[in-house]
Amino acid sequence: MGRLIPPTIIVRHPRENPRKCSVMPLRGRDDVRFLSYPVKERPPMDAYVRLAADGPQLSVADAEMGILLLDGSWRWAAAMTRDFQDVPPRSLHGWRTAYPRVSKLGTDPDNGLASIEALFVAYHLLGRPTAGLLDSYRWAEEFLRTNGLSVEPVRFAPHRGLPPYTFVPGRTPHPLRDPAGHLFGQVLELPPPLNPSHWRDSEAYLHGIDLFNRGYYWEAHEAWEGLWRAAGRTGLVADFLKALIKLAAAGVKVRQGQPRGVASHAAGASELFLAIAGQLGDAPVYLGLRLRDLLAFAERIEKQAENVATDEDRGVKVVFAHFLNPTDRA
Repeated sequence: MGRLIPPTIIVRHPRENPRKCSVMPLRGRDDVRFLSYPVKERPPMDAYVRLAADGPQLSVADAEMGILLLDGSWRWAAAMTRDFQDVPPRSLHGWRTAYPRVSKLGTDPDNGLASIEALFVAYHLLGRPTAGLLDSYRWAEEFLRTNGLSVEPVRFAPHRGLPPYTFVPGRTPHPLRDPAGHLFGQVLELPPPLNPSHWRDSEAYLHGIDLFNRGYYWEAHEAWEGLWRAAGRTGLVADFLKALIKLAAAGVKVRQGQPRGVASHAAGASELFLAIAGQLGDAPVYLGLRLRDLLAFAERIEKQAENVATDEDRGVKVVFAHFLNPTDRA
């Protein structure tokens, strides 16, 4: 099941150069909140830990905690830290920065990471989705390679196993129809209908998200189609699932190297998400997913469809930079 996690809070010093600020591209993310230092109205931070150069190391024991990141050069670190001394510090040791800077004041600690690097490592250690964090970071590839890291999504139905391969038409055996398929001869039962008020209880729904985030697009399509059929194929729940199914179908078309199919499915998803947003009015989240993000995601896929190239790979491959990250936060 998914977890309710407080949003990451980033406190920026006003004298920090925005052009050199590695976390500025995160503005607008739903899981990140920016505050300017000094903070006039400080939000409650009882459930937060503060990333710091010293202190106990961040660990899975902090998995349910929010992250506080103080973003400013080391010359201002002491003053900023004093204002948040009550927030328990957590350090990140053993990680190497890729950011080519050395403080002229000699104040950078040996374990100093760029702010975005520290946030990525924190998300990685706590099992949170890291997709998108490094999209605008110039030294992302070097940072990941140096530290042996990769962008990995969190699991929302971790007890459900992943398929031995992903079905790509014409490239791998059809799971159900081909004698070589890993589900050949099996009859799949419809999952219980998805209750919008208790979407976290739907194993099939969350498993579909896991499959999608990991590049099993055909399998995600099938997981959500079962729920779509269980929903009676019509209505708000069914339309939302249909939109997700179209996103998954777009992923399959990317693997097949079919730009027109990618654009068509993405456009269909956009149309459905837009209609659903109109029905929900001011409700920004449905079944744990933010409609604004989904609509922007679908539109981005459609615009980039013309860049799809032929892919002959038989393995599992993530082709989208956006992960689905369900939340209860409005």
